[in-house]
Amino acid sequence: MKNNVPFKVQGTEYARITKVLGGCKFTSLVEGHHEILTSLRGNMRNRGRVCVGDTVLVSRRDFQKTPHLDILWKYDEISTERLTKQGHLDHLKDITDITADDVVFEYGSSDSNEELVNIDDI
Repeated sequence: MKNNVPFKVQGTEYARITKVLGGCKFTSLVEGHHEILTSLRGNMRNRGRVCVGDTVLVSRRDFQKTPHLDILWKYDEISTERLTKQGHLDHLKDITDITADDVVFEYGSSDSNEELVNIDDI
C-alpha cells in the first residue's frame, strides 16, 4: 500500500457509504452494523466523488449529542482490496457491493392516480 494511505488509528474507524443524501451528507455503515449520518469534511470536497459502496475512514464527532461522522479519507478499489485481505474490513465483508444498476430512482408518489406514459409510445 502507498505510504500516504492512512490506516485506522484511535478515534477513527472504517465505514462503507450506504446512501447519498446530497449537500455532502451521506449515511454510512460502521462496525456493529449501525447506519450513521456522515458528512464530507471541507478539505475532502475537492478530492473526488464519494459514491454508494465506497470504503472510507471516518471520525466521530464527540461534541454533538446525536451520532455523526466526518469522512477523513476515501479509499480507492486497490486500497480497499488490500485492507480486506489484511482483515481490516472484516466487519464490512457481509455487506453486498452495490453497483449503479442497483440504484433505483422513483419519481412522484406511488399513490397518485396519474396514468403512466410509455416512452416508446410517444
